[in-house]
Amino acid sequence: MLERLNEFKKIAETLHKEQEDLKARASWKKICGFSFSLANFSDIVIPNLSPSDGLAFVLAAFPSYDSRIINLRKLFDSALEVMPDEKFLNLAKFLTPEEITNGLLPHLYDSGNKSSTTVYIAAKLGILLNMDVFKTFLATHQWSQVDLINMSFLVIPEEKQQLISLLNAAAADTDSPSERSSYSSFNYILKTSNPQTPMLPELSNVIFPPPPKLPDLSHQTQSSHATKPVQKISNPSENKKSPPKANSAPNFSALSESKTINDTVKKIHTVFKSPKIKSSFSQNFEKYAVPVAIGLVVIIVGTFLLVIFTPKHKFDDGATVTSAAIPKSWTDASSNRVITTKYLEADNDYRMGEIYLSRNLYADAQKLFKDALRRDSTHLLARIRSGYCHLQLNEHKKAFEQFNEAKKQAPEARFLNMYIARTHKSMKNYPEAIKHYEAELKLEFNLEVAIEFATFLKTIGESNRSMEVLNEIQQRYPDKIIVLASEKDPEEKSE
Repeated sequence: MLERLNEFKKIAETLHKEQEDLKARASWKKICGFSFSLANFSDIVIPNLSPSDGLAFVLAAFPSYDSRIINLRKLFDSALEVMPDEKFLNLAKFLTPEEITNGLLPHLYDSGNKSSTTVYIAAKLGILLNMDVFKTFLATHQWSQVDLINMSFLVIPEEKQQLISLLNAAAADTDSPSERSSYSSFNYILKTSNPQTPMLPELSNVIFPPPPKLPDLSHQTQSSHATKPVQKISNPSENKKSPPKANSAPNFSALSESKTINDTVKKIHTVFKSPKIKSSFSQNFEKYAVPVAIGLVVIIVGTFLLVIFTPKHKFDDGATVTSAAIPKSWTDASSNRVITTKYLEADNDYRMGEIYLSRNLYADAQKLFKDALRRDSTHLLARIRSGYCHLQLNEHKKAFEQFNEAKKQAPEARFLNMYIARTHKSMKNYPEAIKHYEAELKLEFNLEVAIEFATFLKTIGESNRSMEVLNEIQQRYPDKIIVLASEKDPEEKSE
């Protein structure tokens, strides 16, 4: 089977490179032939293939809905633990809405990588969900900010305001802090964020068990495969349950939570149907029920009498209890900064902007940093990051405005002079760039900033001054071996 599987992988690689409709691709018929011969061993084949090759195998080997959905579930169970590549996403476009509904979307109820990857794939495929399912999805577990941003792509635009109202009511009604946090965070994203493209999810590393061993099929000849197929593939029209129409709109509101939940319920019923457990339960109940009941009565009566006959002063610590309102502000112990509700709202925007910035989505990040500054103009980090986004977007004048405002607020803020130096450097204003690099190193001699400054001096022909900076680096970091980049205008690392 190993030779056959390796041959399948080669054909699958060709299939991934072709751009036509799936059945119009030149390699489609060939890959179908190989898939049919391996279909009876899908439990072994799928774990031995990459997610993208596995999806190609399932699409080719199982044309009927019933057999395909079973094998899609096997594939998704492992494939959703890792980041999907473009080949996987391109093939996923050929899944029908019902296959997505019943094969992919139930994994939104899983925790960890599977739910993160599922919501990312659904966002990339342009799936839109009915409004009433979001409350259920959000309540299943804690979602990361990136996952919630990707989930916002699944909202039907015309239902956004109605969904915000629904989640506001749900947050007010629930007693669960985690559910309230999920509803509020998602609502905040729906109100303030307008992302242009789904974000890559933040996944944890997963160690997979080794795939099952491939059986030895060397005793089977090619002619035997031709005369006696490994699996009979019936015509879709002959199935008792016809495959769903590809263009039918899926009713995601009726989506069941998970197959595992039903399995668990069945197991519970099976356990209590066992006669041995039933008789054991009856005997134990008769043996221990009366002593336990007497014990509970004694505890309850004793507690009641203790409360009645204990003097009131035993419970009174002398303090007067008053209903205190939530403070309008408080002081941060580490920074001595006064923290207000307005600042916390601005900080939420700032932190959301950092997520976009970490993915080099400068325009999206810029909007959130500006929202933060509109809420609280004293948010220093939002101000500096706003200037940084302007710099990356080559909006030098706006970058200077933000950096200068930040300098008035905190003249010695870390990396602020470095950002100003980079802005001058982008405008070819080299003397001012040198001045601000030196000012940054005077405040704090940072190794990366010093290397960036020395490299910049070398690229503009200031070799002597570059060597002076390098000598100072070597004195401060004798265990470091510094080699400057030789190319001009090296790509700068974001801070």
